Amino acid sequence: MRRWQQSKSLTDRAAQAAGFVALAGLGVLLITQLDGLRRYFNIRRMSAPPHPKPNGTVQPGTEAPPRWGTAHWPIH
Repeated sequence: MRRWQQSKSLTDRAAQAAGFVALAGLGVLLITQLDGLRRYFNIRRMSAPPHPKPNGTVQPGTEAPPRWGTAHWPIH
């Protein structure tokens, strides 16, 4: 008789059933928490320090150099 066809005791069957229930519960918990985990990692990514900007990049809010054809800087 093959190994998986052998009769199992009541404790073996109960342990196997408990394992299946635990795995099913873990799967349900993971599926229900996926959206929260995704949101958590997105928040962490947004609050992380930004990547360094390449040289010559104008930062937002800084004065831009005059465009071609203008004779002077804008007066404020």
